[in-house]
Amino acid sequence: MARSNTREDRSTPKEVYNWRLYSEAAIIATGSVLYGYDSAFIGTTISRQSFKAAFNIGPDDAADISSNITSTFQAGAFFGAILCFLLTEKCGRKWALQANVVVFLVGAILTVAATHQLSFIYAGRALTGVACGAITATVPSYIAELSIDSIRGILTGMFEVAYQVGTLVGFWINYGINQSMDLSSTASWKIPMGVQLIPASVLFLGGFALHESPLWLMRKGREEDAAQALECIRKLPPTHAYVQEELEMARNRLVEESKIARNYGHGAWALFRGTLFELSRPGMRNRVLLVFCAFTLQNMSGAAAINYYSPTLFSSIGISDVALYTGIYGLVKGAYVKVGHPADIIASGKQLSPSTAAGGRAATVMIMIYSVLLTQFAITKALPYIFQSFGYGTWFFFASWMMLASTWAFFFLPETKGRTIYEMDVIFGYVGNPSSEDHEIAVFQDGKEGSVSHCEERV
Repeated sequence: MARSNTREDRSTPKEVYNWRLYSEAAIIATGSVLYGYDSAFIGTTISRQSFKAAFNIGPDDAADISSNITSTFQAGAFFGAILCFLLTEKCGRKWALQANVVVFLVGAILTVAATHQLSFIYAGRALTGVACGAITATVPSYIAELSIDSIRGILTGMFEVAYQVGTLVGFWINYGINQSMDLSSTASWKIPMGVQLIPASVLFLGGFALHESPLWLMRKGREEDAAQALECIRKLPPTHAYVQEELEMARNRLVEESKIARNYGHGAWALFRGTLFELSRPGMRNRVLLVFCAFTLQNMSGAAAINYYSPTLFSSIGISDVALYTGIYGLVKGAYVKVGHPADIIASGKQLSPSTAAGGRAATVMIMIYSVLLTQFAITKALPYIFQSFGYGTWFFFASWMMLASTWAFFFLPETKGRTIYEMDVIFGYVGNPSSEDHEIAVFQDGKEGSVSHCEERV
């Protein structure tokens, strides 16, 4: 049986481009608003004198407490991302997302309810961190599994756009409070804490209208439920050829997963072990290293540090109206994503090519998420102490990392634009399972760019 390739070359009925698909993707993407908002609001909020007075924070322990409050969230997010994959495999995308939103709501309520107890703040930050880590790890894959091939790049791009919307709100809400409220009042720090509840509530209520991932339903042997879910989000009857093709592709995906797991038993744990073995193979190790380096260098550029510690960093260069300039900083970031970035996403939404072999895609995403969260934890924990030691030299610290990142990207990152997954295997030197005879890749090597001449998998 011929397998589908990476591009959508089948006839796409107009019914599949419907409000249901777009609205469900938008609801799911709301999860990244939570992460974006936290990265923007917390630095200014905990630097307010009203917050310091409420929790009796003096100049000597301000750096320690600021570091702890910020990094507690990042540590929670790291472990939340790990737990996410266990929970989504057990409960499905929809109910795992709902469960994590409940955890987030509890954590946010604790931070708002705190009066003089830092323990409430720490507990709330840990819970919101765990929830955000799990939600962030769930959102892209959930959207991708509900989407259709031709607009999958556009819909998953909502994740980044929603994140930037969250940062914009987080930066500018503090500016609005500075301009309109008594900064010595408790409300000046409780309102930003409480605003977290709004997008979380939207996600929680909207989550009941979501459909479960058809792929997850197929993985659990619930093919009839998967067909019904596709009927609703594609606006096509289950007997339609397009729906039947999607179900067939899901079956092929499960066969692919079973091949990866076959030497280790059955179930999610066997698939995980098989995936780790795939990642250890030549041609996959270098991809894993590239992913880790890319996202580590991204965080070392200081972007996350500016988000979390903008009051301290902007004050160090003589800026007095810190809230205004952090808002401008967020606006510049948001303008690129909301004006420039969607143009790139829309232009390439039908041409995205995966750079990782099937066995390693999910694990590579996991490595990306863990790289981001681990390095964010390290930098947010250490930055107050770095700033105390280096002062304005902190900016040179970040600049040196960006120079290193530029050099690394120029010399070590291969171009993947327009490549199929099988061409990626050739570029990275991946040969697949040498004992398998059902995966053929023939490449013309005539001194020019390699091109895939035949690609077939039989099941």
